[in-house]
Amino acid sequence: MPLTNIGLSAQATWSLQSGAATGYAAASQGDDLPWVLAGIDVAVWNQLYVATLSTAASGTATIDLTALSNLVGESFSFGHVLAIAVLPQTADVRMQPGGAHPIQWFFNNLAAGVVVHNGGVFVWSDPATSTGTAVTGTAKTFTVTNLSGTTAASTDLLILGSTT
Repeated sequence: MPLTNIGLSAQATWSLQSGAATGYAAASQGDDLPWVLAGIDVAVWNQLYVATLSTAASGTATIDLTALSNLVGESFSFGHVLAIAVLPQTADVRMQPGGAHPIQWFFNNLAAGVVVHNGGVFVWSDPATSTGTAVTGTAKTFTVTNLSGTTAASTDLLILGSTT
């Protein structure tokens, strides 16, 4: 079953208030910084992988982008990936290209990685009009490693991509 609707966005809003300096009125400022991945064509970006990864203390989960199941239990393989969100719930995690058949994707090189702290979030996307990153037989895996030596990790993961 292909994806029929999706929206990806993030927004920061703020308000600043300064005290009045002698002879001047108090000043305030408010603004926001929205990000919306506009124009996602679900005829192209037609699959979504959502999972909660459970890894033991110091454990690693390997994600193979060619061997997944979607939310309705259908098996599928990504041909291209566009966006990812990683949300650790109980421990810091490190995400990096896999040991076997690593995908470089948004990493700067195959030895690079990103640490996402417990309670934080990592979101990355190409523009919706791009071709994304190709998933091939030799570029298809990444790992999520629990950085805690004492606590099991629960990490929410979302990946948007296409089957072609």
